Amino acid sequence: MNSLRTRVNQLRRAGREAYSLVETLIALIILSTAIFAIAGVPIMATKLALQSNSREKAVFIATMELEELEADSSTTVSRPRRAALNYPDYFVQSTKDSGMAEVVVDWAGTSGKSTLTLVRDMSAFSHNTRGEGL
Repeated sequence: MNSLRTRVNQLRRAGREAYSLVETLIALIILSTAIFAIAGVPIMATKLALQSNSREKAVFIATMELEELEADSSTTVSRPRRAALNYPDYFVQSTKDSGMAEVVVDWAGTSGKSTLTLVRDMSAFSHNTRGEGL
């Protein structure tokens, strides 16, 4: 009788040990997933900061190009794609026709090619900013 009781207790203990092993493995899987997720946060934050900085430069380049088109006395201007001045990784293309200007800036961003397009109506009084008619 004692041997049977001993054997049953051994089986129960083995079952509890196996159950503890499964719990431990599940806990390790959950913990490793959380650690990988937390490790990815600084990487994504850095990537987003770089994209934001690149986009800010593109907006600056496009705005400067729009100002140049505004100052140009011609009613129609078409400038081919070229490297932006002082920004060799950025390329700009612009057109001005019938008082409407469009500037396209493209660059190789952190997640591939990125493009920014700005369109603006040219001022009917831009000749005053050029000093004409004063």
